[in-house]
Amino acid sequence: MPVRSRRPCAPAPNVLGGPLWTLAGHLAGAVAGWGPLVALARLASPGVVGRYALELALAGPPLLAANLQLRTIFVADARDRFALAAYWRLRAVATAAALAAVAMAVAWIRPELALETALVAVIKAIDQCSDLYHGVLQKSGRLGTSAALSWLKAAAGLGPFLVALASGGGLALGLAAVAASQAALVGLVERPLALGPADCLPRPAGTGSAAELARQAFPAGVILLAISAKVAIPRYFLEWRTTAEALGYFAALSALPTALETVTGALAQAWAAPLARSFHFDRARFARLAKRLAAAGFGASAAALALAWSGPALVGLLYGPDYGQRPGLLGWLLAAGALSSAS
Repeated sequence: MPVRSRRPCAPAPNVLGGPLWTLAGHLAGAVAGWGPLVALARLASPGVVGRYALELALAGPPLLAANLQLRTIFVADARDRFALAAYWRLRAVATAAALAAVAMAVAWIRPELALETALVAVIKAIDQCSDLYHGVLQKSGRLGTSAALSWLKAAAGLGPFLVALASGGGLALGLAAVAASQAALVGLVERPLALGPADCLPRPAGTGSAAELARQAFPAGVILLAISAKVAIPRYFLEWRTTAEALGYFAALSALPTALETVTGALAQAWAAPLARSFHFDRARFARLAKRLAAAGFGASAAALALAWSGPALVGLLYGPDYGQRPGLLGWLLAAGALSSAS
């Protein structure tokens, strides 16, 4: 939905505080994505966990590619080349195309999963809208507000999902409850907070068009598609060659290294705006921030290796004792997560 561009509020000057707030927001996103897996592992069978993992693998790649890293581009656009309305137009077109791609893929591959996969896709499409509102908050320096909203969104999604599962409603009802609560939160809370501060005055719209923005963002979409394929392809193969139960075990264990990668991704996104401004106006500061970001990546890698020693006990505590009986698989997944975080 097009909205008028607004002058960003003065960004927070604390270089460390910004990444910490954004890290808190991304941890909330990790909880929102990880929570349903834990709930399903505790309240349903590994086969249901595997079915949900496959639905994520079917809906995830097109919608992640359609993200196009628009939030990062918007935050890093220090010269305000593109108006906010251009980002919204491109997001609407890309998301609609991704939803159509998901519908065709499900109809061809697993039509019996159409309803639940459609609900997963709708939840991700709603998150695309939320993502740009959080970009507005991030660029205007309101990172604490963004982090608080992220935790509210995690609670508003996970709570109805747990209630639906515990009441015997099943996965489809749980996903429908998440979609309804997330849509209400985005429309009634996030949008007014992002676009309505009294101290953010209108400014002239950027001159760049949505088509120009699409050409700039297209390489990011290709990269995101490759990243999502890294997660989805093993799930396709496991579902094809083994059973839904095996896929369920794999999906639950692979969520641990994904959570560690969230830490480095959060820091990178948090420093996007300071890095962009420093690159244009202060190259020495840019070099210092880049070194800090690299050090954070290596720190996450060390955390992944340390977690490998206590991983089975932690997995058993989270998912149940049956999931903690595969230390070899967990070790390989954590090693892969360590390499990814370092890169």
